[in-house]
Amino acid sequence: MAPLTLIVNESEDLSKPIADILTPAIQPIPGGHSPISAAAEALDALLPGIDEDGQVFGNGPGWLECFWDCFHDFARQIPHDSVQADRLVDIIKALKTEIPPKYPHLREMDRSYLWAHLVYLGPTLHDSFNRMDDGAVAFPHTIAAQARQLNHQAFCARLGGAGLITHIEWLGTISVAAPLEGVMKPIRGSRDLIDPDPRSVMELPFQIARAAFWIKYAAHKWYGKDEGLVYGGGPLYKQAMKDGRLFRKRYKGAGLCPERWNLWKERFGVVACCEGVDNATTQIAREAVENMERIEREYRTHVSGESC
Repeated sequence: MAPLTLIVNESEDLSKPIADILTPAIQPIPGGHSPISAAAEALDALLPGIDEDGQVFGNGPGWLECFWDCFHDFARQIPHDSVQADRLVDIIKALKTEIPPKYPHLREMDRSYLWAHLVYLGPTLHDSFNRMDDGAVAFPHTIAAQARQLNHQAFCARLGGAGLITHIEWLGTISVAAPLEGVMKPIRGSRDLIDPDPRSVMELPFQIARAAFWIKYAAHKWYGKDEGLVYGGGPLYKQAMKDGRLFRKRYKGAGLCPERWNLWKERFGVVACCEGVDNATTQIAREAVENMERIEREYRTHVSGESC
């Protein structure tokens, strides 16, 4: 695999020093030697300093926002299916688990520890989640911009799947539900109708790829859980709830109930068999179904092991 060089954002002071650390650390190293821990230590050394009262010198919150913004920028550059993408998340995990915690008293984030709580990673992720590189509002216009957006979505899903960031489930739910739960078809002079045809979904290849990343990297954290996810869902899901097929008293609002999981799996299957959808997208949909079935098997094995 060819080495990957991260492109520095000249407008960010932290971009170059972070890139200098990450670029060699994310490369696949023959022989199993891993510079992940060394990279985490080098990133920790970039901190502007903490005084005897635990206060970050300078603008602590602003510094951390810039720090994580650089990570989001670099994540957009790293191919989603590469070893480098896995290693970027491994470095963040090493920051969280291997660097002795510091107590920075960061304004509204008081009583949060660096790096154990990965302070400000969550807010910067939410701010950058739907950021479009080419100025588009709903979907990136160009193939290059779509690739960068998909790389970042896979990065977010990996963070959620690794348990490095909490309260990210609703973002993943939106990304999965959007291409799978149908669209409304406007009918002039009459009520709008639910259109279940996958070909009616805007930018279907892009949206299916994005949904598949969340299934592959993060959905094991959702399956078998009873907590509600704060997203009302698409028309197929809402219609099923209205019909009573998805209603469960234990859920508060929309939740990732087993029936919704099965709806997603069924809809991925529809995409996989849909005529007129490109081969790459149908293959991605088939792989998503396989990943969902793998998650189901692993969950059953886990539950049966606990009951023994």
